[in-house]
Amino acid sequence: MLDLLCENAEISRHLDREALAKLCDPVNYLGQSGLMVDRVLARMPV
Repeated sequence: MLDLLCENAEISRHLDREALAKLCDPVNYLGQSGLMVDRVLARMPV
């Protein structure tokens, strides 16, 4: 996917490969998901 994003002129004129790589890294958009799930589960009645 990263290669395709880099090849798109509309995208690549705004973001370089390094910026796109950061956006594609799941750590940057899933990093807190485990903590959020734990918080939700902690509030659920048993």
